[in-house]
Parts: sequence; structure tokens; C-alpha cells
Amino acid sequence: GREGLMDVALKTKVSGYMQRRLINALQDLKVNSDWTVKDSEGTIIQFVPGEDGIDPSKSDYGTLDRKLKTE
Repeated sequence: GREGLMDVALKTKVSGYMQRRLINALQDLKVNSDWTVKDSEGTIIQFVPGEDGIDPSKSDYGTLDRKLKTE
């Protein structure tokens, strides 16, 4: 009913606000060809994206396929 619609509307508002803040905070970061994450001034933020070096596209539900990692 109405309570459910209000709950969804309020959660959407909060999550949208959080998304905007996150995007604004990260908008000047990029991953470079040497796999370092740098800001717009060239300052290194991370040496490896995600700090674990695992490529999510080559990961199976959080576990690393070592064959793909060595390719």
C-alpha cells in the first residue's frame, strides 16, 4: 500500500543522493596503462585497482581462476 510506496520513494531518494556524492568524489580518478589509479593531478591513489589485483571479468563468484590470471 501507501507505506510501501513511501518506503521505496524515500530509499530511492537516499540512494540517489549517495550515488551523486560518490560520482562527484571519484570523477577525477582513472586507471592508467600501468594499472595505477591516479587523480587529475597525477597523484597515485592506488597501485593496483581494487587493491587485490583481481580482474572481476575473470573472476568466478569471487574466486580467482588462476589459468586466466596467468594468460
